Amino acid sequence: MIAYLLQASKKTIITTLLLLGLHIVCLSQTLKGKITDGLTGEPLVGANVLIRETGQRTFVELDGYFRVKELKPGSYTIVVSYTGYTTMEQPVRITAVRPQTILIQLAAAAEKLEEAAVTADKRETGARKLEKNAAQLVNVVSARAIELSPDIAVGNVVQRISGVSVQRSSSGDGRYAIIRGLDSRYNYTSIGGVILPSPDPTQRSVPLDMFPAEMVQRIEIVKSLTPDMEANAIGGATNLVMKEGSNKLNLSADLSVGASSVFTQRSFSETPKTGIDFSSPTERYGTDYATKPTDIPVGPLNLRKVQYPINIIGGLTISDRIFKHKLGYNIGASYIREYRGGNTLYYLQNGVNNNPPNSPIFSQSEHRQYSFLQSRLGVQGNVSYDFSRNHSIDLYGLFLQLDNDQHSHYDVSPFVPGEVDYYDRFVFDRKNMEHLALDGHDKLSPKFSLNYTLSYAEAKSTTPNQLDLFTYKEVTYYPNYSPLYVNNLPSVWQHSDDKDLSAYLNLSYQPAKNITFTAGGAYRHKDRTSYYNDYTEISTTGDPNQPLQVYNGIDNAKFVFLNPYGDTTNENNYTAHEQISAGYAEAKLTLAEKWQVIGGARVENTSQNYTSMISTALVGKTGSFNYTDILPGLHLRYSLTDRQNLRLSYFASISRPNLYDLIPSTSNTDLTSLYTTSGNYNLKHSTAANIDFRYDNFFSSTDYIMAGLFYKQIANPIEYATFTLDGSSVTAVNNANILYGPTNPGSNATNYGLELVASKFIGKFGLSGNYSYTHSTVTTLKQLSGETNGYPTVSFINQTRPLQGQADHIGNLSFLFKDPKSGWDAQLSFVYTGKRIAVVSPFYDLDIWQRAGTQLDLSITKQFHSHFSVFVKATNLLNSRLYQDIDHPNGLIGYEGGLEGQTNPNRILIQRDAYGQTLLAGVKYKL
Repeated sequence: MIAYLLQASKKTIITTLLLLGLHIVCLSQTLKGKITDGLTGEPLVGANVLIRETGQRTFVELDGYFRVKELKPGSYTIVVSYTGYTTMEQPVRITAVRPQTILIQLAAAAEKLEEAAVTADKRETGARKLEKNAAQLVNVVSARAIELSPDIAVGNVVQRISGVSVQRSSSGDGRYAIIRGLDSRYNYTSIGGVILPSPDPTQRSVPLDMFPAEMVQRIEIVKSLTPDMEANAIGGATNLVMKEGSNKLNLSADLSVGASSVFTQRSFSETPKTGIDFSSPTERYGTDYATKPTDIPVGPLNLRKVQYPINIIGGLTISDRIFKHKLGYNIGASYIREYRGGNTLYYLQNGVNNNPPNSPIFSQSEHRQYSFLQSRLGVQGNVSYDFSRNHSIDLYGLFLQLDNDQHSHYDVSPFVPGEVDYYDRFVFDRKNMEHLALDGHDKLSPKFSLNYTLSYAEAKSTTPNQLDLFTYKEVTYYPNYSPLYVNNLPSVWQHSDDKDLSAYLNLSYQPAKNITFTAGGAYRHKDRTSYYNDYTEISTTGDPNQPLQVYNGIDNAKFVFLNPYGDTTNENNYTAHEQISAGYAEAKLTLAEKWQVIGGARVENTSQNYTSMISTALVGKTGSFNYTDILPGLHLRYSLTDRQNLRLSYFASISRPNLYDLIPSTSNTDLTSLYTTSGNYNLKHSTAANIDFRYDNFFSSTDYIMAGLFYKQIANPIEYATFTLDGSSVTAVNNANILYGPTNPGSNATNYGLELVASKFIGKFGLSGNYSYTHSTVTTLKQLSGETNGYPTVSFINQTRPLQGQADHIGNLSFLFKDPKSGWDAQLSFVYTGKRIAVVSPFYDLDIWQRAGTQLDLSITKQFHSHFSVFVKATNLLNSRLYQDIDHPNGLIGYEGGLEGQTNPNRILIQRDAYGQTLLAGVKYKL
């Protein structure tokens, strides 16, 4: 009986304890709260939240809320802290009735306003504010977004921005931005609004793969121009804002290593740099010097095989504000040593046939292997001094260097029996960018303010001693075996220098709070030089009875010069000058706190001249041009609410010809072997009328939507087509003056489309993306080959096509995970680029198209404590390839044994590129 009672009591006690525990759990509650900027209402993602009484700590998540679970009923004190804001304490009482949600607004600390502004500018919050409040239509990528992206160079970052795709280099890196379907010639790149020169002697475009991404504070893609902006952008402008100083000591350093999967399948071919001469023999010894074979350094041909090469990336940034916060500075450096590779299949087109009509002719296939050793060095410094609250100056300096050490090997297979050719190119290419700018900001009175910029910028490119080694095997005569013979050894020296001196002045007058008048001007003087010289050595044995020379290494090969004096009388040798003078006036008016109106006009005068080294017998050895444009603009913004805008813009803009495009040349390419390619001194600059409409809704810094439409009509577009310099009719088939190159078609080009940007976060998970549709048309003259009564015929007809580089559909989608409490950040990014013209053909309907393609990338970051983090970046996870085709019935199908890649009867594969995956892992320290 006693045992029974004890057993019953034990059960009762256990049951009572379980019920009591359940009751306590039921009484505990979850506290949910939102932390925002007290002035703007923006959620402060990552703010630190502490429950003083329990010691529980959490962070504001991507949806703007924090959550603290299992709080028993009672009184608590919430302590909220965030960089640049005053720490705030707020009491809260938890009851057993229902979960509680609170709102806490933080105020920026008065003594840290500048720090808060700089910090916000680096975060996504700052990027969204810029997009929301900017007078122009602009898309912004913040420093934080760049840091968390999988990309290490700016050229790859921009492909993730709405309406932007990229033209890639041979290494697979994004090099030039294509904005709204308009090629890089229709856009410009600037730093802080100052247009940069280009190291490429043939164009104005700045290669974005020169810029290490970690040196950039934000990237702005400006799609509508206000009168105070330079007008040489029909597609848009890529403006880079480099990292600036902060209001307290900041130090960050990172180091990472990685590799490319390409070199798990084969070794890397490294070319020694020893013995490279940066000046050609003609430059060293004079134009009357007969070059000898010993004057051509051949050290780079002694290749070294590297197994599993390792990429190294490092960066260091330090900033502070000293001398009673009057002097601020920022010093940063970045170094990237990256081994890149590619494997390419290429089919060489060398003409057209008339039967079937207008069908391309191919003679060989090529398997190419690329090995690139890219070394990027970036150093920048910024010093700012505040004389007073109304007067300050900023001095900014930048140095960039991109070295590209390249070996390319081609295995060339003819379609019919014959010799098999091998081609090896050895190139060391160096590009430099130097930029120095002085900015002044002066508030002259409560109503007048003045700012100015003085800038020096120089871009250089040098390719010393490019060597092309041609070897072959005589398989016709030795079907089972043939030694390797050496054929010839061309060598090239080239370098260019593009130097800009610029000055900008802006004066503002604000007679009332809601109206501002601004006027100013700009002047830029450009000096550009380009040098090119090539020599060709041909194989010789010295024995006329045995002309074939077996190749046993470059040190044993014998050559004689075909042109010992080189060739500097071609279109690649020129000097050019350009002066841009501009003035503008605009007014900004705010009405009823809802309407913002910006209207005005810009006037730009362009003066250009060049002197080339082509023969005096050719027209166009020199040229000069002068024109003036009046460019009006009107921008309307209506605020539906504090977070919603309707925008409508009209502006006029221009696109100047590349200086190289004006020089008549006499060169040929494989694709255009039936024609001489040439520059065009009759080329006119393009002008455009642009209309934009956009709706913005910024629910928060993390949740937003932007939807817009755009339309552009371009007069005198610059496109590649057939033309004559003397103005004679191209339709005259026997006209020997028919050329192929940049020209102005007789009709306008149109370009229109829509853009969508959206982002949504729920707790720790987020989804962001953008989509753009673009449609463009231009009509150019092309050759059509055919046959009549058994006789070949040639005619010239117009063909309407999209603009080169324009993809109908571009999309980006990113899946995000962010947990401030545990320190995890992850981003899985998907990029889609639709079908687009890669190369414009002179032949009717034979343009080369790049197929639609995708890329999947991943980045993961883990924060440890408050200073250290580790990260992993992986690109091209799916090993996506790039394909280029001609949309034409495939006549290559049916060759005996079959041809690699030629499987579709309705298109001809021209090129297939494979770059493999890249992986990077590293550690970062932030003070």
